[in-house]
This record gives sequence, C-alpha cells and structure tokens, in this order.
Amino acid sequence: MIFGSYLLLCLVVAFAGRRRRLGFFGYFFVAAMLTPFVGLLILLFGRMDQNRDQPENMKLCKQCEKEYKKLLEKKYCPHCGCAM
Repeated sequence: MIFGSYLLLCLVVAFAGRRRRLGFFGYFFVAAMLTPFVGLLILLFGRMDQNRDQPENMKLCKQCEKEYKKLLEKKYCPHCGCAM
C-alpha cells in the first residue's frame, strides 16, 4: 500500500515534468531516488526547456497560434491563410 502510493506520487511528479529539461523519465528517476517531495521541489525551481514546446519540424502561426508541419517553406498558414 505504501509502495503503491509512493510510486503514484513519483508518476505524478514525472508527468508534471514531462515538458521540462529532464523529461518524464528523468523526473521519475529523481522522484524515486530522492523522494517525490524533493522531485517536486526540483521541478518547481527548475527551468523550462524552450525546445520541448515546439519540435524542430513544427512551426507556429503568429496570427491563429496553431502549429503546422514545416515540410516545405510555406508562405501562408494552412489554417488561417495569413502570410508568414
């Protein structure tokens, strides 16, 4: 029972850190080794990784704020049609 709740808390910390620098498995490992409370503190005071929000092959439209694949250098947004 105690082990199950400890593991669940580790998974919660890992899920919250999935878009951070260490990622899901990094925060799960930190929470499992150093307790979920310490993992949560590291998560709260750590920096957000800017590259994880937008993958390299995705581009963000500035007008409609929707992502689309950057397969070719498009001059127009496929969603709203605004010029890029």
